[in-house]
Amino acid sequence: MPDPQKRIAELEAQIAELKARWPAHSAQPWMLQQLEDLEEELESLKNADADV
Repeated sequence: MPDPQKRIAELEAQIAELKARWPAHSAQPWMLQQLEDLEEELESLKNADADV
């Protein structure tokens, strides 16, 4: 099983990279969806890690 802490760090880096590319106006729908997906997975991992 992959290390949850490593995956959390990867997700945080992906979110930061996506936000750095975020346009000031008119974000693309795929960017919004990708951000939502990453944040949901991150929250899920953090909650699972807190339950341990």
